[in-house]
Amino acid sequence: MRRTLAAATAILLLVLASTACSRDHGSKAAFCKEIKRVPSLDTVVQGFSDADPQELTARLKAANASYAALHKAAPKEIRGQVGEVEDLVDVVTTAVQDHHDDPEAAASQIRKAMASHPDAKKATVAVAKYAKANCDVDLNPTLNGG
Repeated sequence: MRRTLAAATAILLLVLASTACSRDHGSKAAFCKEIKRVPSLDTVVQGFSDADPQELTARLKAANASYAALHKAAPKEIRGQVGEVEDLVDVVTTAVQDHHDDPEAAASQIRKAMASHPDAKKATVAVAKYAKANCDVDLNPTLNGG
């Protein structure tokens, strides 16, 4: 009886572990659902130096949460690139938060941080292409296959 119970418990744990792992990589459907909710970074930081600091902080936190949810929802084939985009968003939102009243200082901080994210542009293009091909979401209407 104990062996049967132990074997059943082991099987149950394996089944639970395998379903949990599959969720860790997201799915195309989950990604497509989330990509429609993610705000463009331009709209998040637009007019930041004139924004109310509390309202700006709320916008930046919401954007970070949206991009984190997108990363979590991303399927395995695009997950790394979405992570790179999420890192880029964190760099930009941190710079804007740190220098909400000084656009030049924010831009300088972003330029310095971008040096540590050399693949950010390539990742952004890959995510935009994936979103267009798989979700019919056009993140960059000027993207011409390049």
